[in-house]
Amino acid sequence: MMFLNATMDGVATSGEDVMGVPLDDGTTAYVPVLVPLTDFEPAPDLRPGGADVPAS
Repeated sequence: MMFLNATMDGVATSGEDVMGVPLDDGTTAYVPVLVPLTDFEPAPDLRPGGADVPAS
């Protein structure tokens, strides 16, 4: 998973470079960046039940 950098022009390269949003409860939320898969790369099976679900 990648996160937005503090200058909002790319992905963070380290924990110090990440864009953090302070929340009311004192924790910090980090803004994720959606990165599309390219070529054939391993990806998690996000179907409910995972790979154990029979194809229909």
